Amino acid sequence: MGSYKGAISPSKQLFIGALLVVSCVFLLCLFHDGLLVSSVLTACGLFLGGIIFGYYCACRQLFSLCSLRPSSSDIIGIMQRQRHDFLNHLQVVSGLAQLKKIDRVMEYVAIAAQELDCERSVTKFFPAETGLALLNWVQRLRNQGIPCHIDFSADLSQIGCGVRLAALLTELLANVVDEKSKPKEILLSSRKDDCIELRLIIRGHCLLSSISLMRSRELARRMGGILLVDQLEGMVQIRLLLPSTAASLA
Repeated sequence: MGSYKGAISPSKQLFIGALLVVSCVFLLCLFHDGLLVSSVLTACGLFLGGIIFGYYCACRQLFSLCSLRPSSSDIIGIMQRQRHDFLNHLQVVSGLAQLKKIDRVMEYVAIAAQELDCERSVTKFFPAETGLALLNWVQRLRNQGIPCHIDFSADLSQIGCGVRLAALLTELLANVVDEKSKPKEILLSSRKDDCIELRLIIRGHCLLSSISLMRSRELARRMGGILLVDQLEGMVQIRLLLPSTAASLA
């Protein structure tokens, strides 16, 4: 979770590789024309070396994503935010009670109960690693004022790829929520029929590039699943399809 921040995006890897190749070719062009053949061969070797180097970096980052484990600071941060929210709820209820606004008290308690039920759902219907990652994101979205709606109709708590699923959802949410992009609404749902389907709908978000989804697609493939993306104007729908046997691999 926390270690993900230092990863280099695929687009930056491609840019660095291309920059190295162009720089090397430019330097080789400075040599005499008699070295043209060797220069071309050297440029081709450097190009292939850049591809291999980029693939190596991508594999290392993918491995680090798949092996993410929640740290003590992650857990403490979640507990601190929960305690902060709970104290805020008590203060609001206390203030409304002093003003004898009983209707407002009941309305506020209902809203707080919905928030608690949302947090309960992500930790109940998913493996511990996935639930903790989602709980962290639910709290972050709430603090940023982004509505997050949860609708889980399938119990995936016994799924055997909890760590990779946590890495995949973290990767997807990190792509759509950052300093430059603030979606209007996020919906996360799950169902289990012939296969397991997780659906992530982001409203009020610009289109996602294919490069930004490279690691997500590879993570889905490593779980035996497939990632489908439907992009419409003002909305992105991402579906993760997993074989029903994944629920019995715990």
